[in-house]
Amino acid sequence: MTWQKVVRNVKFIGRYLSYHNNTLRVIIPSFVGGFFLGANTNFKMPQCAVNLKRIITPVAVAMEKDENIKRNSFNFIADAVDIAAPSVVRIEVVGKHWNGQISSVGSGFFVTEDGIVLSNAHVVKNASLKGSPTVKIHLSTGETYNGVIIDVDPVSDLAAIKLVNEKQKKFPYLKLGGSVRAGEWVAALGSPLQLSNTVTAGIVSSLHRPGGELGLYNQDMGYIQTDAAINVGNSGGPLINLEGEVIGINCFTVQQAAGISFAIPANVVKEFLKEALNKDSSNTMKKKFYIGISMLSLSPDILLALQQRNPEFNSLKGGVLVARINSGSPSERSGLLIGDVILSINGKPVKSSRDVYNEVCRGANLVMQIQRKSQTLSINVSPEISSNL
Repeated sequence: MTWQKVVRNVKFIGRYLSYHNNTLRVIIPSFVGGFFLGANTNFKMPQCAVNLKRIITPVAVAMEKDENIKRNSFNFIADAVDIAAPSVVRIEVVGKHWNGQISSVGSGFFVTEDGIVLSNAHVVKNASLKGSPTVKIHLSTGETYNGVIIDVDPVSDLAAIKLVNEKQKKFPYLKLGGSVRAGEWVAALGSPLQLSNTVTAGIVSSLHRPGGELGLYNQDMGYIQTDAAINVGNSGGPLINLEGEVIGINCFTVQQAAGISFAIPANVVKEFLKEALNKDSSNTMKKKFYIGISMLSLSPDILLALQQRNPEFNSLKGGVLVARINSGSPSERSGLLIGDVILSINGKPVKSSRDVYNEVCRGANLVMQIQRKSQTLSINVSPEISSNL
């Protein structure tokens, strides 16, 4: 090999290394210049190889470290999952009424170290059937515990379950997070199709999606919409942020459209958990009452839209519209009709669905003043204990 070819090779290496490391733009030219001077006197190939080794080795190490940094920077979902996964459980409701087979499955997660698990109400709804079905809690460690339901709220679709923890074992639990923004990365954990320890990821697509838009019973709740995949069995599992905190509880997905799933927000979960813990400590179960209707609060915007479509609403200044009535419910038996507007209950003005829920929860007879078309009527409705408990 002639010294001219060697110089060309060294220049090529210099350009390659300077592209990957700016500091070598100073080192390589000086090295090449020294090589030129040595070429006219005493050229030794081994010495050149040794010098190249001294330059390449630090760069190779730096490049390898840089690749590791890049790899770790893209694994932010994995870091959050490492925090949350040990606290996620698989839930099975097994009933003797059907040969001991599983009647419903879902997911949940620990919220206290002594074994309180949160999930969806619809996951454990069959626990009230005859035959005393048993709730089984399967941990990520492979352990299985019996569970006792301590509270259920079918309106918010939340349930609290306590493990039968005779050995007083402490369990890893998750923190309920706070604020969240649209566009944030999230991960959904659970056991879809009984496939334990499954993780899907996506972003928060929308916040405060009204239940009324989704045709849900709890129309006052604003749901978190995400494109993280939530399938059958994911219900009750946590939707977590990058800190590994729970920002919502996975509840359902739109089967006809991919990438549209919903979660119950953490602020609603916190309120439910507070009540559930109080009931657990007092060892009492509060009765849940219902009247069997779906409602729509008449906000100024909604009321204006109704008035533009139907002049019968022109005299209204607010209230709650009856959007749906369950067959055989107390509301149907009382003569309440779809399209009626509830103006007051027991003499108290009604401004939102929450006002109606608060009165229903008392369990007392409800004297409703309603507007039906152009008429103002009075109807008596007697709440009943929910059969979902």
